Amino acid sequence: MKNSDFTGQAVLRRVSDLPEPVRAVLWHVAYFICGMLFASASNLSAVSPFGVAFCAAAENKYILSAGLGAAAGYILTQDSISSLRLIAASVCAGVLARVMREFEKVRNGRLLPSCIAFLSCFLSGMAVLFANGLTGETFLLYLGEGVTAFAAAYFFSTAQYVLENGKPVRGVTLEEASAVLGSGFLIMCSLSGLTVLEVSPARMIMVFGVLFFAAIYKEAGGAVGGMLAFLLIAISSDTGAVSASFAVGGLLAGAFSRLGRRAVPPAFFASFLTAYMFSGGGSEKYFLIIEAALPCAVFMFLPNSLFIKTEGFLLPKDSAANASAENGEVRRRIHAARTAVDDIERSVSAVSKRLSEMESCAGEKLMLEVQSSVCCGCGRYDFCWEQNFKETRNALDEMYETLKKGGVMSRDKLPSPFSSRCIRQTSFAETYSRLFFGVVFSEAADKKTDEVRLVTADQFGGISDMLRDLENEFNGDVSFDTKTAERIRKKVRDRFCCDTDFVSCLRDKNGRMFCEITFSEVPSSLNIGELRDAVGETCDREFELPVIKGDRSVRLCEKTAYSVESACSQIPADNEKLCGDTFESFYDGRGNYVVILSDGMGTGPRAALDSAMASGLMARLVKAGFGFQSALRLVNSSLLLKSRDESLATLDIVKIDLYTGKAVFYKAGAAPSVIRRQNGKLLEIKKAALPAGILRDATFSSCEGQLENGDTVIIASDGAYEYAHNAVKEELQSGGAKRASTKAKNISLRAKKAKGKARCDDITVIALNISGRARREQKI
Repeated sequence: MKNSDFTGQAVLRRVSDLPEPVRAVLWHVAYFICGMLFASASNLSAVSPFGVAFCAAAENKYILSAGLGAAAGYILTQDSISSLRLIAASVCAGVLARVMREFEKVRNGRLLPSCIAFLSCFLSGMAVLFANGLTGETFLLYLGEGVTAFAAAYFFSTAQYVLENGKPVRGVTLEEASAVLGSGFLIMCSLSGLTVLEVSPARMIMVFGVLFFAAIYKEAGGAVGGMLAFLLIAISSDTGAVSASFAVGGLLAGAFSRLGRRAVPPAFFASFLTAYMFSGGGSEKYFLIIEAALPCAVFMFLPNSLFIKTEGFLLPKDSAANASAENGEVRRRIHAARTAVDDIERSVSAVSKRLSEMESCAGEKLMLEVQSSVCCGCGRYDFCWEQNFKETRNALDEMYETLKKGGVMSRDKLPSPFSSRCIRQTSFAETYSRLFFGVVFSEAADKKTDEVRLVTADQFGGISDMLRDLENEFNGDVSFDTKTAERIRKKVRDRFCCDTDFVSCLRDKNGRMFCEITFSEVPSSLNIGELRDAVGETCDREFELPVIKGDRSVRLCEKTAYSVESACSQIPADNEKLCGDTFESFYDGRGNYVVILSDGMGTGPRAALDSAMASGLMARLVKAGFGFQSALRLVNSSLLLKSRDESLATLDIVKIDLYTGKAVFYKAGAAPSVIRRQNGKLLEIKKAALPAGILRDATFSSCEGQLENGDTVIIASDGAYEYAHNAVKEELQSGGAKRASTKAKNISLRAKKAKGKARCDDITVIALNISGRARREQKI
């Protein structure tokens, strides 16, 4: 059912498909019937203003039909004098409405029909009053009739506007919904005389209206709906003071609606029953209890989707347009930030390259230093540096190579050009040796600075890639549902008494829903299963258990089609207490299961530090929603900057989409992975790429495939494959163990055994068993 099915416009569209003469006849018949029902809705002898009010509110082309219907209703339900007065008032109301709408300044006035209805009823009553004699009681009676006509005409005109124009963009306000509800209640009141064993189906429908109003519009809706039911039932029937029970029931139903829509019927019926007993209700009016109990019972079992769609139609949707504008602004700012970071990366790289070109080599620097500090002012300067520059330059290069190889430079070890003609041999040798070490250290520092500068540029590039990932996500892969997010926020507050700082609800391009909730404070006691059920009830969908993010945030994704059983077995290298391999496995809250395995260079604590840094950084970036390639750039630059010593680590990643079963493997220097199909067939995933932390331009080699129910994925470090490649395959082909933990343990033990006396590397084996659930149609 679409939201538009709740509107009067849906009926109007169907009617508009009929031929014009047929449509005209149907509309006139509808106005005639409504006029007749409204005229007969009152149970008070001479006071029945609703037919007059309807004539005042009817459109010009339907005034005649409404007037004829009202006249028929008054003739059928009133005595001759009263019917004559009320028919005259209806004619007066119709004529005045028709005439006043010719004046442009007043034709669109909201209170014009109300004023016409009041004057028509009050003046006709005064005419009868002056003819029969003026008394205070009758004056107040006709004044009350006029006031009732004033209110009824306002309700009728507002309801007519809503039904003809449909729901406005801002939603149906409580005022507009009350007008439609009151008009419907009046029709039900006129039909309340039709009973089955004294039980009125019309009044049962009115109870339904009160319950719906309380569930949708909360306290205000329950109070308004209950009061309307009380007043109209009191006017149209002889239930007496017992009808006040409807007002009390509506008020309490609205108050308890914050606990969920299933709390509305018990609250209504309990308060209704209490008020019924205190207002003098007895066994002779048992039918009122039945009329309240049956709708409450049926209301309890109505599908939650009906209420969600009703709220979607009635409540304001101004947030949708705002959300679209906000999303556009977010995309624009992300694009601007990405462009700026790209410019910074290019600028830093260009400047670094230019500075490297401008910087002289160490030998050139050393030559200039010696020339200025020793030879300047020497009488043989021109002979050495002008006439025989080439020989001098070659001799200096020879000295540079000698010191670079660890040699010592002294007066007796100077090359032949200097030993034969230099008059400052001792000073020249000592100064050159001293300056050599300073220049070399300076060159090493400059080289390190260049490396840091380039790695910093890489980090800017990684940030740019991350911003590009966010930009692509905002550009159409997801859409935000701010209205559902607001319902979740209210549900969490009412159900768990927890305030939230942020609630996000989004749908991907396939219509799957994802929610994220950030609480204002750390919940002291919150059952995540109950939270999942509450969010699912609000959204009319099934969700997985929440993924906890930090202390105050959780993320939920819609129920997936596949599940993963994972297990890991690790064996440290010989004589090592700490395994040099580190792994992370997690649900990302978007319907994906991710496993990250990193193998640090070597074994022991140093390897464990590198692998923990690589896998930890990668996991944090992926959980934050960034892509694997962009995350690798930051991980790689972090390893390059971590220390002076070489730091490298392999990365072996698999991401499994639990909605479709699609698996993507990312490898950077990692060992092969193996997929064992349910039929026993083995598929090896082998991709060549350098580990992170070696070169600046690190990239993943990737491939993807489809997993099915019963498949097993094995991810392992090179310690499990180096000497035991065949043993791993044999273990998988043998079938044997079903549980992932047993598979991982058996493979790791066979790998260790297969190595024999060879030096053992760290062994890590991760086994993933894929289970498929029954496929369900995704809700869009």
